[in-house]
Amino acid sequence: MKTINNSKEVTIASKAFLNCTGLTKFIVASSVKTIAADAFEGCTNLAVVVNLTGKDLTLIGNFIIVEDLKELEDKVEIIDGYTFRTTYNGVTTLEKMPSGQTELTLPTLPDGKTYKIIAGVFQNNQVITSVSIPGCVTEIADDAFNGCRGLKTVAIEEGNLEYIGIRAFAACYALDTINIPETVKTIGNYAFNSCKVLTRVVIPASVESVGASAFIHCTITIVDLTNLDLQSKLTGGTDGVLTFKTTLD
Repeated sequence: MKTINNSKEVTIASKAFLNCTGLTKFIVASSVKTIAADAFEGCTNLAVVVNLTGKDLTLIGNFIIVEDLKELEDKVEIIDGYTFRTTYNGVTTLEKMPSGQTELTLPTLPDGKTYKIIAGVFQNNQVITSVSIPGCVTEIADDAFNGCRGLKTVAIEEGNLEYIGIRAFAACYALDTINIPETVKTIGNYAFNSCKVLTRVVIPASVESVGASAFIHCTITIVDLTNLDLQSKLTGGTDGVLTFKTTLD
């Protein structure tokens, strides 16, 4: 169950949708007489209730209540040539870059807003040589920079980044410099697959999970500051050599 638009005159009783975890949006039609405050108890994925009754609703749950379907429309804006999309629940993603740029400095959003770099947004871009990622970025999604063969330098500002996705920097053959901020929790499988000239990377103590093939086909020194014993878990594949250290010396 994903979305419900109830149009008949009804009363929605207590716990009517108890534990409907597949429910993400509920439209309360103008014909609804009453709705119990706990009607959506246990609906952990319910993100929004659209109230078309014209009456104030008192509901219990971790969701937003809006009174117009237009409030659910995505908002698209362009900042410094980059296209951002914000959904009704406040999630902002970077979806498009200006064409032809080689040295990227991703924007910092106003009012302290954070954003995610969506999957594949820069994939197979052959002109990018460097990218500077601000601290307001929370996620570098799967395949974000996969196949950017000319990408040499990635500078990530300390801040909010928690996730480096599957194949995020795979096949970046020229990549020789990248830092992993101390907020990162997850490094996905194949994240740095075949980064042939990347010789050293520091995995900070904040990291809780690293895909077994994150550095496959790399010859690299991994400074492991985690409690994960990465030496026993990571593989370089048949043509990669992984060397491990546990201090920054």
